[in-house]
Amino acid sequence: MFYTPTPIVRYMISSVDEILIKFFNKNKGLMDDSVYLLDPCAGTATFVIEAIKQIYGKLDNTGNLGLFKGIRKIHYRPFDFQYVFYMDGFVQITCRERAEHLKGNSSGELALIIGRSGRPSKYSWDMVIMTSEMPDQVLVTYRGSSILCPMNYKKSTDTKTLSSNIRTRFLLNLKNYYLRENSVSHIDNAEFPRNVM
Repeated sequence: MFYTPTPIVRYMISSVDEILIKFFNKNKGLMDDSVYLLDPCAGTATFVIEAIKQIYGKLDNTGNLGLFKGIRKIHYRPFDFQYVFYMDGFVQITCRERAEHLKGNSSGELALIIGRSGRPSKYSWDMVIMTSEMPDQVLVTYRGSSILCPMNYKKSTDTKTLSSNIRTRFLLNLKNYYLRENSVSHIDNAEFPRNVM
């Protein structure tokens, strides 16, 4: 797998930010609401991640982190994978039939990219959002290697309830395992989709 080295990406992102300010009258640079970052061949997503880090750094300096108050960490949401073999390892992606959000006909999505180690990241913005609109929540974890886990946890457009992208049977088995291992009598229904309770 080929990728652009991070120092070069940082230089390119900084240059684009500076050009937006100087030549396109975008006083906020990459932070401007009218600026969109498109990376259709994301690969390792280094460009998107570095752009988010640069914006985060600017916000940190201005004390204006409130712009990202809609992004928050969550602990766990269930998901399933379709495994695709690539030269450098496995890439985990959501099943094709679960990617309905790409059509733009749903809302309330959740997206993530997670590294192999799964450790919390230094920056909460070390992620990529693969969705047609800003997700309601984002699971933020360490981006460590070539394993990507886009996750789609969306609201069903016809029932207006949460619908999981995993099979009901697996979710119920997971719930029963959790109850048994943690010696608890019940789990708050808010933790699981209503359509399987």
